[in-house]
This record gives sequence, structure tokens and C-alpha cells, in this order.
Amino acid sequence: MPDEKSVYMNHAIEYEALISCEDHQGNLLKSIRQIVSLDGLDVLDLGSGTGRLAYLLAPYARSISAFDLSSQMLELARNKLDLLNHEGCLVAIADHRFLPLKPRFRIAGYRQ
Repeated sequence: MPDEKSVYMNHAIEYEALISCEDHQGNLLKSIRQIVSLDGLDVLDLGSGTGRLAYLLAPYARSISAFDLSSQMLELARNKLDLLNHEGCLVAIADHRFLPLKPRFRIAGYRQ
């Protein structure tokens, strides 16, 4: 049985097949939109994996930046996001401690 690191690095297709049924009723996007309006936001997806969340949010957001350490997972994420033809999508390998971003993100509901 592979551990989680092995799954993330070597079994992206199988992982995607496993998680693709988690939200079969389509509640995830509806729930997120009840909490925050996504319209015009710059969304940061850390640990993006195969891009399930980034793909759901991209049509509503101004931009999506999806980061993960697994190139195999991000390849699937990039393929999904490419289907949307959204110009504001960035998919990149990155350690969450060292993100390749300019400081333009703000946390929804957070006052600076």
C-alpha cells in the first residue's frame, strides 16, 4: 500500500478518480459561494493537487493561482484549467513557505 507522498507523486490519475466522486451532488461550490462571493477575487489554492477546487472556482474568480509540490498532480490541474480558457490561471510547483507571488492577495473578510 503506497503512503500519501507516493500517491501524490506517482498516482495522480488514480487519486483524481478517487476524489472525483466526493462532490457528486455539487454541494462544494454552492457552499463556498454561500460563504464568500468569488466574483472578481484573486484565489490562491494551496495544495491544489489535481485542481478540483481551482477548476470549480476559476469561472467566477478574476484569477486562480494553484500551487502544489507534485508535478504529476499539477499536470492534471493544468489540463483541467486549460479547458476553461481562463487567462488568469497560474499553475506552478511551489512550497507553501516560498510562494512565487507578489503581495496582492487579501484574505476575504480579513481587515489589514
